[in-house]
Amino acid sequence: MKVSGGKLRLLYVLDILKKYSDEEHPVSSSDIIEKLDAYGIKSDRKALYDDISVLSSYGYDIIYTRTPKNGYFLGERELEFTELSLLADAVVSADFITAKKTADLTKKLSGFLSEHQRKTFSGRIFTEKRAKSDNEELYYTVDKLLRAIDERKMVALTYNKRTFENGKAKLVAKQHIISPYALCWVDDHYYLIGNNARYDNLLHLRIDRINKVEILKENYRPFSQVSPYTDYFDVADYTSKVFNMYGGEQSKAELICDNNLLEQVIDRFGDTPTILPYDENRFLLVVDTMISNGLIAWIMQFSGGITVKAPQNLKDDVVNAAQSIIKSHNA
Repeated sequence: MKVSGGKLRLLYVLDILKKYSDEEHPVSSSDIIEKLDAYGIKSDRKALYDDISVLSSYGYDIIYTRTPKNGYFLGERELEFTELSLLADAVVSADFITAKKTADLTKKLSGFLSEHQRKTFSGRIFTEKRAKSDNEELYYTVDKLLRAIDERKMVALTYNKRTFENGKAKLVAKQHIISPYALCWVDDHYYLIGNNARYDNLLHLRIDRINKVEILKENYRPFSQVSPYTDYFDVADYTSKVFNMYGGEQSKAELICDNNLLEQVIDRFGDTPTILPYDENRFLLVVDTMISNGLIAWIMQFSGGITVKAPQNLKDDVVNAAQSIIKSHNA
């Protein structure tokens, strides 16, 4: 299909503004006409002014400036430099994304910037010394799991777990049938939350250890049968109660905390749990959470700064864990 030069010119003008202009590097009318000519598109100043007027009317924030030189630049982009930097930092720090995919993603993100901004952007991204997954199936895995969740279907998958066998570390692959409910990013890892068909609880599987995902014809098991959620699986609520993605029984916990731990407590639980004065130096935290090894480890890291008041089984578990550590160090 033949497209008129005027319509193509409009698109090329927008492309030039995106690629070559920013607040510190405006492009002049002459610059734009010269670059259009390189694309094989003829233009003059009047046609260019008309194009810029049309793009501005459509909603593009095209600004004319006289400093640092006369010219035009895009005042607002789909994603600004700071926003792209935040996204790139998240991609680079995510160890479940392979080095190759990290490079691909950061390159795509830089495409939202002008050529001048890209140089600064690329110069601040360092990936060489970061530990990265080598599972190149990650994208396909995530895509299939999201489709299965959307279609409410069960999946068959292979899960790879390291274990000791005959005195050596070995990667063991096992097949599972899973009802997938949600994907979440917790503690720098990406997890699938679901139900193993053999059990009546929720499990967490690291995405970077999953491969060979197959969407099955069977509908998944309703999450209302294995969780407190009915209308939708509330990922934010669920992950706020889980420590280090250890599963466990949900319960109300009462923890007596030193006053100097207030920041750490709020960082972990937010400001929604009940926090009450307990004595001059401590406060009482009342929170719904999962009783698990992850919670026990979190409590113990504060070296007595947090004392369990209730429930009794959590208090006993913390005492037993502490005694086990003492015993192992005295051996």
